[in-house]
Amino acid sequence: MRVTSYIVLRPSYIVHRSLYLVLCTWCFVFSLSAEDQSSAGRLNSMLNWPAIGAPTAAYSPETTWAFGVSAAGYIVMPDDNMRRASELNIDGAYTLRRQWFINLSGTLYLTDRLQLSFRAGYRFYPDRFYGIGNSSPSLLSPPQQYDASLFRLYAQPLYRLTDAWHIGGGADIRYEGRGITPGKSWLLTAAGAAAMYDTRENIYYPHCGLFFKAQTYFYGASIFARGSSSLGRYAEGGTGEGTVFVPMAHIVLDLRHFVPLYKELIFAYQVYADMLIGTHTWQTTGASGEAAYSPISVLMPTLGGTDLLRGFYHGLFRDESAFALQGELRFPIYHILRGTVFAAVGDTYSLHQPQWTMPKVGYGIGLRLQFNTAGINIRADIARNNYMNRWDDINAYSFYLTVKEAF
Repeated sequence: MRVTSYIVLRPSYIVHRSLYLVLCTWCFVFSLSAEDQSSAGRLNSMLNWPAIGAPTAAYSPETTWAFGVSAAGYIVMPDDNMRRASELNIDGAYTLRRQWFINLSGTLYLTDRLQLSFRAGYRFYPDRFYGIGNSSPSLLSPPQQYDASLFRLYAQPLYRLTDAWHIGGGADIRYEGRGITPGKSWLLTAAGAAAMYDTRENIYYPHCGLFFKAQTYFYGASIFARGSSSLGRYAEGGTGEGTVFVPMAHIVLDLRHFVPLYKELIFAYQVYADMLIGTHTWQTTGASGEAAYSPISVLMPTLGGTDLLRGFYHGLFRDESAFALQGELRFPIYHILRGTVFAAVGDTYSLHQPQWTMPKVGYGIGLRLQFNTAGINIRADIARNNYMNRWDDINAYSFYLTVKEAF
């Protein structure tokens, strides 16, 4: 992610840009209420609609501006006090980088004890691949441009054992027809188990509580190639034209704690670990002997983006494992407007040949604008990272405009 010119970003510019992003998105939110608007709660319903639909605008370094349409429905049982809200989301968008996607997702509380989280969607996503490893040269090398055409279907049912503990399983199916290696496609199927502990009083903007989730999935990735020189060596015995089956295990640990300090002043932190274990090699040898990457290298754990280690481009660092610690101080400003100060540290590592480097650090400030009583916020963040030290370097700043909290 390199530019040939620089601009000076003054503090006043950053604040005005942040406010501008929030106001722009707020202007896009023209919601349609599923309630009877002739009822006595007409005015109060502005922040308590069970169904909304709206044109949307979002911004991130990975997409630049994205414009689309989003609709969501929320169902809250009277005795749940907004802690558990079944949600169904339909959204699609097109970005200025020619990326587009459409998704159907949600979390449904089918019974008092059974919930189902799911996601189905397709995306065409021109992206950048920076290679594998955690060393700083990734920042200086020009990335590989590629087009990803990806279909995904994911489902995870969980059964509530107690008020806090849940256990369950899951299934994940992905197919990519294009990717970082031309002429190759892959199909991934996975099944696994999950355990979750959740004492948050609100799942969207918690004021207190603890959340922990452990997931283990066993993947089988089938790599398809066309042409005798297309496949290279991706696993033992996998050469030439045909199909290679690659087994993998994926482990994700996610701990979040929300501590009320004083009234609406909240300290929140997250500890995150993501590990992908396989017997194959991610960097491979092509038919003519040149170094190449496996087409499933894009599945490797990574940092950065809108939610994990803001301030870094998503996928800038990628390896067999990723670890991160991030914290936020959330505070009220006025009525439905809130603010936050955040920081995070993390890195990626090879499980076979760990290499220590300077940890990646991201930090920044943000604004939140609440638009319903479920606690869902419009989020605008400005972040920096410790690898771009010049204050007048635009690459040192990342701007994010989206909905819901990072964690």
